[in-house]
Amino acid sequence: MFNKMNVPRIIRDSKYGAVALIDSGTFRYRGRVVHMSPFAIMTTEMTQKMFDETMRAEKDTLKQIKDRSSFKNPSKPVHNINWDNARATCKMLGGDLPTEAQWEFAGRADNNEGALWDIDENATVDDYAVYRNNSYKKGKKSEAFGPQMVASKKPNPWGIYDMSGNVAEWTRDKYFMISFWVESS
Repeated sequence: MFNKMNVPRIIRDSKYGAVALIDSGTFRYRGRVVHMSPFAIMTTEMTQKMFDETMRAEKDTLKQIKDRSSFKNPSKPVHNINWDNARATCKMLGGDLPTEAQWEFAGRADNNEGALWDIDENATVDDYAVYRNNSYKKGKKSEAFGPQMVASKKPNPWGIYDMSGNVAEWTRDKYFMISFWVESS
């Protein structure tokens, strides 16, 4: 089960939305221990509304990025964005993309079992994730087709949503599958 002692503090900010302040810690990955420093991460994917507000606030029109999301809704995550533009948008807000290790640590919520949600005999993937079966398989005429509004499923134990499914997530580690240092357990 999850270690509830390390639950991050969540702050609400008019510019960034809800942000989890995550303390240092460790997790196991492929038989090794990964050590993490403290960091902050948004509790949801970036919405199209936040993306549009960020671009409108950018005075340099050459730095403004067009929203190419194909499933339009202010509460849905921005998607169809490349890595360079995703990172530039985060930097406009004064932050950066999370590293692969930060994303993994936040997603696991201090759980070394590798699960991205509470391990509960009654929990189903539909409770926590938007994926093919509850999205694209519904057909184009269904409201459930495509990405769903952020935070439409249950959060992980740290209050972070959509860590599994909905849209693909970019991490700062652009070219490597796993790009953080680990040591033997």
